[in-house]
Amino acid sequence: VRYLLKTSLLDDFLHLNGQTNRVIQQVATDTMLKIIGKVMFRREMSMIILETYHSHRSRDVRAACVLYVTHGMKLWPKNYWASATVVTSGEMDDFVRKALTDSASYHSHR
Repeated sequence: VRYLLKTSLLDDFLHLNGQTNRVIQQVATDTMLKIIGKVMFRREMSMIILETYHSHRSRDVRAACVLYVTHGMKLWPKNYWASATVVTSGEMDDFVRKALTDSASYHSHR
């Protein structure tokens, strides 16, 4: 199950946020927020979310990625994001800089 979630379902849930149907987006968002609170493979999940943020063209998907990373920052141990094994500080700085200047970050994602 863990492998399936990491390789397929996680990516699918992220891409569901690009759908025009707001009900589908909300179900995907609610599911991802629950997964983030329970997940044991935080490193892989954070890498997939950050990679999706950088590569996806959809404003809704990028806004969801920002939401998921900030949710992970609230729930996961404080030292997790500072760990060099997750992402380098430069990669996280780049993410934060882009997230703050990206119009998707200001997009209301409900």
